Amino acid sequence: TFAENLARFSASNVVVEGGLLKLKVTHVQNGDKAYTAAEIASKDQFTFGRFAGRIKFCGGSGLVSSLFTYKDSVNTSWQEIDIEHLGNLGKSIQYNLISGNLANRVYQPKVVTFAWAPPADFHDYVIEWKPDGVTFFVDGAQTHHDVQGTLKDAARLHMNAWPTDNSFTSFAGPFDPTAVPC
Repeated sequence: TFAENLARFSASNVVVEGGLLKLKVTHVQNGDKAYTAAEIASKDQFTFGRFAGRIKFCGGSGLVSSLFTYKDSVNTSWQEIDIEHLGNLGKSIQYNLISGNLANRVYQPKVVTFAWAPPADFHDYVIEWKPDGVTFFVDGAQTHHDVQGTLKDAARLHMNAWPTDNSFTSFAGPFDPTAVPC
C-alpha cells in the first residue's frame, strides 16, 4: 500500500470470473487498513509499445482505477504513463505523463470528458508509447497526444483499483464508502 490508499492490496482481490479479470475493492479489514484492493503488474519491463485493455472502471467518489506503466524506483527515476478513472470525474478519464524523480517530478495531467461514463460499460483503452511521444486512444479514436522527452526508461505494465484517503490526496474526491464493493 501507500499513504494515499485506504486499502492494502491483496492477491485474493484479483480474480478471473466469467472470462474477465476483476480487480476488486472490498470493505474487508487488511492489516491496519479498513479496505482490501487489487493491483497486478507484469513481470517484464517494456520500453515503448502499445498497451491495451478492454476496461470497465470502478465508479464512485474517491475510487481510482487505472491502466498504467510504472518504473519501480521513483526515488531515482520516476517513469509513469497513466490512463486513470478518478471516481469524482464521472464521465472523464485522466491521462498522466510523469517523469523526473520523487524530489523533482514533471507531472502532465490531461482530463478528457466523454458523453458516457467509463464505469458504465466496457471500452477499449490504449496507450501507444513511442520515442516521439505518447498517444491515447479510446474505442479506436485518438483522444490525446503528449510529449515527455524524459520518458524513456523501461517500466512494468500495471492495473489497479483502490480507495483514496482524502486527507493525503483529493484528486479523486472524498471517498464514498457506499461505492464499495467495486
